[in-house]
Amino acid sequence: MRHAIFLVVLLQVPAALAAQEIREACLPPVPPDVALPDELLRQYKSELTVEFEQYFRGTTLYFACLDAEREAAFEEAQVVTKAYAEFLGIATKDENE
Repeated sequence: MRHAIFLVVLLQVPAALAAQEIREACLPPVPPDVALPDELLRQYKSELTVEFEQYFRGTTLYFACLDAEREAAFEEAQVVTKAYAEFLGIATKDENE
């Protein structure tokens, strides 16, 4: 029985670590603050334009990161499901002996 538990834990560790790295990397971009008087918006037009462009690039990267996180979570769930099925097979075998 100890071998089965070790196997389940061993199979989960790489997928869990990979998923955690992705989750830590997925930070949503901060939108530019345009709650300013019109005069300041006009004065800092070029700077704000750069901020908006950075925001949209960041949003694209953020969506890609979330897609990768979803894929990693799905793969992790597949690994855990397989490990659970193997565990149930071992546990049932131990009960029947």
